[in-house]
Amino acid sequence: MPNFIGGTLPCCDQGDYEYYCSTMLTLFKPWRTGHDLKCAEETWEQAFNKHIFSPAQKILMSNFNLRYECLDAWDDYSAQMKDNNKEDNKFWETSENNPLDQEYIGWKDNDEDFNDEMYLTGSCRQNDAKEEEMRHVEQIVASAGWLDKSPDGINKIINPEGIKPTVDNSGSQWSLLVQACKN
Repeated sequence: MPNFIGGTLPCCDQGDYEYYCSTMLTLFKPWRTGHDLKCAEETWEQAFNKHIFSPAQKILMSNFNLRYECLDAWDDYSAQMKDNNKEDNKFWETSENNPLDQEYIGWKDNDEDFNDEMYLTGSCRQNDAKEEEMRHVEQIVASAGWLDKSPDGINKIINPEGIKPTVDNSGSQWSLLVQACKN
């Protein structure tokens, strides 16, 4: 299951569905400009429903929600255990009786950098440093004005077919040609 650093991916079953559709199209549909993702007159949901996703992409999209479902189940279970002050629930609160937890404790003790937060959320010093670096780069890009809206809007594609090369060479043929020009 991919673990994206930075903001979380939207859920398909709650929140803004248009945002979910735009995110999935951005991840899985080939595009160069926003016009490649959807027509101006259609919604993100219509473009999402119209696009044919591969079976592998569909599996990935269904697995994106898996993390949220696991965390929700964990939260529900924790809340349920806190609500029940029964004696038999004490087994789950301590790790003394559970051999699986003993194995986990031994694993934790062997790795100084490992902690419960990393185990449950995937967060660690490396991820935190990467997120801080990303925030720093975003500040630089924003201060340079790269994230400002264009006063002229988005350029329209003049020729949606693109450029058709007059010569159709393989990669190795192009490499030989470039090498010959350099010599």
